[in-house]
Amino acid sequence: DFVEMVSGRDDDGMHWPQPALGPYFWQVMVLGPGCAGLGLAAICALRVRETSQFGIAELAESVAESFLIVIFSITSLQSPFYSWWRTLVEGDLGVPAWVHRCAGALEASVVMLRFAGGGGFFGTLGGSAGLEQSLAAARQFGLAHTVSAGLMGGAFWTWPFGVQITKGLAPALLVTASSAFATDRRLHFATALGTFERIVWHLCAGSAMVVGAASAAMLFDPARIASTRRGGIAAPFSRLEKPHK
Repeated sequence: DFVEMVSGRDDDGMHWPQPALGPYFWQVMVLGPGCAGLGLAAICALRVRETSQFGIAELAESVAESFLIVIFSITSLQSPFYSWWRTLVEGDLGVPAWVHRCAGALEASVVMLRFAGGGGFFGTLGGSAGLEQSLAAARQFGLAHTVSAGLMGGAFWTWPFGVQITKGLAPALLVTASSAFATDRRLHFATALGTFERIVWHLCAGSAMVVGAASAAMLFDPARIASTRRGGIAAPFSRLEKPHK
């Protein structure tokens, strides 16, 4: 059998199409962040277990924050290590390499904003859960949530409508739920913020999600994805077998 490479290349000189779900997608995007998030939240709970304000809601917030910090720290690696990321994690999502690099940079900014708003590692992951937040800190969490929503908007379009692999939405759903819950808690405890601005931040996040989805639709190039589909899933091969004569 003679095998030839698909002629298309991206701006990093890599051949495409490649499978949208890489070999370590679930480990990197769900299992790893989920386990790490639970572990970090447990550590935070042990450190503040004697304080009266740390209950079930604070523990849930700590789990959400931990998950967000871990997954965005990992996904930000696609910016400097795109080739590695594409080979092992997400594969070809039908967009140029610079889109992934920009997404990685934005994901790093989310981590920094949440750390800055929470007062560092321990404060973000649980030390300040349930405590009154400053106005500046609450707004940093609101901005981080807005950036996250924009990124997830792109995922909400790309997976079901672009590469047509609906199960790939799982990480985006977890991130959206975690970010909305944890951020709303921070905004709620910023008494100087007010209900109106709290609502405005959620509206900004919703708008950013729409913009992210629209941007993904505009940037998506169906020619990058294999035309052969099996059960609604893009053909998971970077090499196509030449038909027998």
